[in-house]
Amino acid sequence: MENDTPPIDEHPLPSFDGPAFEKEPPFLVKMGFLFLCVALGAMVGAGIMLVLGNLWDFDLATMLYEENTYDTASGRNKIRATLLINHLTSFVIPPLIFCWFFYRSKWWEYLRLKVGPNSINILMGSLFMFAVMPVAQLAMWINKKVPLPEWMQTMEDQTSALVTNMLQADSHYELFFNLLVVAVLPAIGEEILFRGVIQQQLEKSMKNGVVAVWITAAIFSAIHMQFEGFLARLVLGAALGYLFYWTKNLWVPIIAHFLNNGLQVVAAHFFMDDIEGLQEQAGDQSPVAAGLVGCVLVYFLGRYLWNYNKDRMYP
Repeated sequence: MENDTPPIDEHPLPSFDGPAFEKEPPFLVKMGFLFLCVALGAMVGAGIMLVLGNLWDFDLATMLYEENTYDTASGRNKIRATLLINHLTSFVIPPLIFCWFFYRSKWWEYLRLKVGPNSINILMGSLFMFAVMPVAQLAMWINKKVPLPEWMQTMEDQTSALVTNMLQADSHYELFFNLLVVAVLPAIGEEILFRGVIQQQLEKSMKNGVVAVWITAAIFSAIHMQFEGFLARLVLGAALGYLFYWTKNLWVPIIAHFLNNGLQVVAAHFFMDDIEGLQEQAGDQSPVAAGLVGCVLVYFLGRYLWNYNKDRMYP
């Protein structure tokens, strides 16, 4: 048990180590540089996907929403490969470039990846994430009560169909590919970008960790462009943000994010028919009771995590 006691974090953030400036640039300059990296990364990714489309003789924009694309493993894997490239160039590489540019040899320390998480934070963080799920379901139920314009609803339906079709898997190979694209890469890339960079920079600039958590969660949810799921993803983003804010270890939200996405991938693979049946049965039922129970569990688990890690907190 002694090894699980978190050390006091005496150095909240490593010192600025960028050789291009005499002192650390302002917040807006750093965020501008990050946005530039993300935009250029997305452009590079789009170029790579265009080249692959020519090599594979397919039009990605058309294939994404055509049902027959997903009739074969080959078609599904082409979609997965393009999504993998898009995630690498938009979410993984840009924030790493940002960290290297501004913190150089200390980028690993800056992202709080240098030290692995202890078992208590892994266990309690995972339980915390499970408790958040019914709260997120309640948020989605509330969100769906808000009528959407026709163009938004069309985008929602297309995205939902794309995800459902892509999660089809006729082999364990496809299952592992889905885990890589839907669980592993998003857990790493999105946590590095949103919690590791944006949330830390906001917290440092605003001197308020809680506000930084919620602003980052709002950005995290908005960038997914799924309107019916905005509140649910806001809740999930805030949960991941609090895990990072409390533990000051990015591995904790990475693991929690992976579990959240990975369990959905595995469930879709082995129990798709059962899940669709249960969703149809529960479609008209209110998730309020489960959501309220989840809120209670979230409160107590969150309080435990905060108390356990509070010596590592910084303003």
